[in-house]
Amino acid sequence: MYFEQLSPEEAALSDAKYALRQEFLLRRRTLALPPEANTAIAHRFIEALNPQPGMVVSAYWPLKYEVDTRPLLDALNMRGCVTALSAVEKKDAPLVFRRWSPGDALEEWAFGVKQPKVEAPYVIPAIIMVPLVAFDATGARLGFGGGFYDRTLEKFRRGLPLLAVGLAYSSQQAERIPFGPLDQSLDLVITEKETFDWR
Repeated sequence: MYFEQLSPEEAALSDAKYALRQEFLLRRRTLALPPEANTAIAHRFIEALNPQPGMVVSAYWPLKYEVDTRPLLDALNMRGCVTALSAVEKKDAPLVFRRWSPGDALEEWAFGVKQPKVEAPYVIPAIIMVPLVAFDATGARLGFGGGFYDRTLEKFRRGLPLLAVGLAYSSQQAERIPFGPLDQSLDLVITEKETFDWR
C-alpha cells in the first residue's frame, strides 16, 4: 500500500500542531469554568454580529469541554434567525449544514458527534461557528486535526460572503498557532472575556 510521504516542512508543522494540541486538550480537561461562561459568550456573539431575522447561522453540537452553543442557538432562534448545525457526510470532505432548531431530533455520528437527521434540509450559512482547541491573536486556529473546518471554509469562501467565528474560552488562547498553506484563519474569536475581530 502506498502512503504519501510528508516533506520535512510538512512533518515539522504536523509535529508542532500535535504537541500544542495535546497541551491545550490537557489544559481544557482540567479547566474549572464559571457556569455563566457559555451565556457570556452568547451575549458577546449577539453584540458583535447583531444577526438579523432570517439570517442563516450555523453552529456545531458541543462535545465535552467545547464551548456549549446551546444558549446561543436559543438566543438566535428568539431573534428569528434560521439556525443550523454542521454535519459530516464523508470522511476527508467538507462539512455540510442542515437546518436545525432547538428541540429537533439529532442522530449520532462517529466519536459521539451529534448532527441533524438526513431529512433536515441543507442550508448555506452566512455565519459559521467553529469549534477549536486553541487560537492566537492573528486569527489562526488549531482544531482536532481532521481538517473538516479548513476544507469547509476554503470551499464556502469561494465567492460567498461568510464569517467564520471561533468560540473559545479565554484559556484557549495560545502565543502562536503553527499555520500552514491549507489552514484557514478565523474572522472573529469570541470568548467569555473578549471579542477578537479581524474583519
